Amino acid sequence: MNSAYVWGAYALLLPVYALAHTLHRLDFDGGGFGANLGPLVFSLLIVVAQVASHYRRPIGWRWLWQAVMVLFVLYELFLCLLAAFLFLYSDPQAHLASVTTLVSALVLLPGGWVITRYALRSRRIWQALEGEAILFGR
Repeated sequence: MNSAYVWGAYALLLPVYALAHTLHRLDFDGGGFGANLGPLVFSLLIVVAQVASHYRRPIGWRWLWQAVMVLFVLYELFLCLLAAFLFLYSDPQAHLASVTTLVSALVLLPGGWVITRYALRSRRIWQALEGEAILFGR
């Protein structure tokens, strides 16, 4: 199986899952802005980074993508700590929430790799068009 198909399926299914999560949260009026729209925003950033990396084009500024990468790492760390807290300090009924949170963190790991590769490792993307980006111009 070609890896492009796997990444394409990941890029297609991740925003669909995040949109379903967002609609579910909005339907039940649960949480604030970050809880409702955070997964959708991160999934769209992953897709944008993946498409830009595939076409080898800079979108925005490199420091902006490095900041997104740092926020993504902090978000992943928060999800793992939340899963551990729910598992250790809650009643047995909350163990399902702990497992669901941990699975969400694991599903987002390939996306973190995409953002890291785009922000840090793709120097030729950022140096080829020094000062010119698709978004934000010079």
